[in-house]
Amino acid sequence: PSTLVHHDFYEYLFKSNPYVQALQSTSNLIRDGQALRYSNFSLVPLYIIPIDEQCKIATHVKTELAKIDNLVGKSTKFISLLREKRTALISAAVTGKIDVRDAA
Repeated sequence: PSTLVHHDFYEYLFKSNPYVQALQSTSNLIRDGQALRYSNFSLVPLYIIPIDEQCKIATHVKTELAKIDNLVGKSTKFISLLREKRTALISAAVTGKIDVRDAA
């Protein structure tokens, strides 16, 4: 821990595609999950930006991720509802509760 480092900022940074790609370029690993050594990490430049900027970026990322998670949740519920309605419609057509002969 350091006063120069905002935990959330570096958590997001280390999970970002550019950082992961840079890290992957330091090794010739064949598959995911293999161990990386310190020498791999030391080859990727890691800049320390001012702590207030780290906080602002981390807050922004956290806010945007919350919005995305909310939309994903809503979309998942909507898809589930559509599947239920589709199943009910098919069932009603098969059992003759609705007439679909002229629908085409």
